[in-house]
Amino acid sequence: MDDKIDMALFTFTLANGASCPTIEDAAEILNVSVSDIYKPHGVVNINPEKNIYSVMAREDKVKAAYSDTDNYFGPWSSPKIDVIE
Repeated sequence: MDDKIDMALFTFTLANGASCPTIEDAAEILNVSVSDIYKPHGVVNINPEKNIYSVMAREDKVKAAYSDTDNYFGPWSSPKIDVIE
């Protein structure tokens, strides 16, 4: 089975001074199980100044659009990136 089926990017923020989140932290923030997170993508810091992180998670398991708490946003598309020749 392809682990990336139904996967989309989600971003979330952490309080200032918080340490780098784990996959488990991301799952809790998105209110999904750890198995719904695409582990090879990991947790990526996309804006260190604002503590914004990205994970790939099962789109059908994460509440779409904005969360009630504004802790996460998405889903975002994840286009394939290739070398241009």
